[in-house]
Amino acid sequence: MNEKLLINNLYKEFPIFYDICDPIIGMENNVYHIYGNFGLFFSDLITLYIVKKIDYREYHGDFELSQLYDASMLEIEIKKVFNFINKMYLNESNIDILNTCIFEAILGNDYSYNLARKFLSKNAYNHYLNICKRTL
Repeated sequence: MNEKLLINNLYKEFPIFYDICDPIIGMENNVYHIYGNFGLFFSDLITLYIVKKIDYREYHGDFELSQLYDASMLEIEIKKVFNFINKMYLNESNIDILNTCIFEAILGNDYSYNLARKFLSKNAYNHYLNICKRTL
């Protein structure tokens, strides 16, 4: 899939991420940079959902995720991200982006495994587990 289209799809699907994403100048069209930021954003969402707080990470406009999401919104957004990942996984050309930008960002999050098992498709979840094994 075209990199610009991947970025536009991400921003369209996740408007809050678009609003707070602050890519480095010159990297606005770099799919790995944008999706890498999204992976960190997703990891923060997972932590906020489970622990109810996260360490401060500066987002554009100095937003804190806890100001943007309440508990019920967090669960909906997390499901939405996993569904987005499931769709991306169906296109083999997206696998490297998933591996390096999203899966590697959330594999360091202890809470991601149970949520991934719950919300990812069987094939996507098994792939995620393989990425975890290779990284550990």
